[in-house]
Parts: sequence; structure tokens; C-alpha cells
Amino acid sequence: DLKLDISFLTYASPLFRGFEFVLGMSSYVLWDRFWRGKIDAAEATRYEILAIGVVIMWILFGFDIVRRVLQFDVTIGLWNSYASTCFVFALIIAVMANGNGVMARLVSFRPFVWLGEISFALYMVHQIIMKALWLPTLDGSLPVLGPIVPLAACLFAAAVLHHFVETPVIRIVGAIRLRRTTAVSVTA
Repeated sequence: DLKLDISFLTYASPLFRGFEFVLGMSSYVLWDRFWRGKIDAAEATRYEILAIGVVIMWILFGFDIVRRVLQFDVTIGLWNSYASTCFVFALIIAVMANGNGVMARLVSFRPFVWLGEISFALYMVHQIIMKALWLPTLDGSLPVLGPIVPLAACLFAAAVLHHFVETPVIRIVGAIRLRRTTAVSVTA
């Protein structure tokens, strides 16, 4: 019996994953307003190293600290285990957005750029696919091939959605906007 309360935010529904999306977009807005073009490559690299260190520390210790401090709240515990990394990855977005640090240049290679292109579709399908593949076990054990099959399934579904749904829709919407803009400027 599902009920609509705060614990519902920990489910995989894209409708309730909006907080992480808005956080990522807010990171971009802050970067755009305060950092864009204001730091050189050496300073950008220092910030990247610091941000990666924060991510590593969060993964190693942050989950456990939050779990211990908030052990009385099951909902926060669920959210911590599923989504609390959003804060440290929002930091990564803000720090690497300049693109002039060593780490940002490393992730500008074509395979990483392609992963970035399909990232929205991947974000939308990954939990659905992972739960579909793991839910039948119910004991949380990995499938026979470990994470390889879920990862491949997620990448395949995201690529298909990006190339055959997202990209054509973006082209269609762009063409409609162009026609409207052209029609307005011709009549003006």
C-alpha cells in the first residue's frame, strides 16, 4: 500500500527525482553567474581535485555519518542510501563546468561527451532498469554477471531514447520555434 508522504520521494519515479535535477541546474546557474571565465586552468584544476576529494570522502564516510546521525529517521536513511550523493555531484558540475582544468579536459574525450549527451535519458531510465533486473531476487544480490548486464541495459536504453526520441523531439521543437520566430519577424 503506497501512500504519498515524504518517503515516497525515495522511489524511482522521475516525477519525484526533480530535486536532484533542480540542484544540478542550480549548480550550473551559480557557476554561470559567479565562476564562468573567472578562474585560470591552474585554479580550476585545484578546485577539481578538491571536489573529487569531497566526492571520495562522501562515498567513503558521508553515507555512514548521515546514517549514524539520523538513524532515528527511516525516510532520511532511505533517501541517504539512494540520493544523498546529489550534493557532491552538484559540486562536481559547478567545478568542472569551466572546462579549463585538467580533469575537465580529460572528460572532454568523445566517449565521455557521448555519455554526457545521453545522460538525461540515462538518468530517466537507470533506476527503472536496475530495479527491474534486481527486484526479482528480492535479497539484493547481484545477477550472475554482476553489474555488467544492468549497466549495458541502461546504456543501451538511454542511447535508443536519446537518438530516436530525445534528438528528434529537440529538432522538431527547434523547427517550430524557428518558424514562429521567423513569422513574427516577417510580420513586424
